[in-house]
Amino acid sequence: MRTEIYWIETIGPGRLAVMPRPCGGDGLEDEIRSLKREGVDILVSLLTPEEESYLGLVQEGETARRHGLTFHSHPVWDRGIPEDPAPTWSLRAGTERWLDHP
Repeated sequence: MRTEIYWIETIGPGRLAVMPRPCGGDGLEDEIRSLKREGVDILVSLLTPEEESYLGLVQEGETARRHGLTFHSHPVWDRGIPEDPAPTWSLRAGTERWLDHP
């Protein structure tokens, strides 16, 4: 299995990509292994807990960490914005650091 990853051109040494949600359930292990093979080190999920449950991705963070990826959950509700902007700004700052120092 090969995960669909869309790399975004950036300035600096790090790389940034986006992707559709990973396969859940029985396909999650293969999906995470594929991400690792493609050079992904940090995985950020924007899914809500309800979406994780519905899509079979409740174990995504644990599975990612078991395969050596750093995992961050930053849920964003569809057609919504976070009530508190502080975590979003923190995620943005972290992303900038990861890109500058991969």
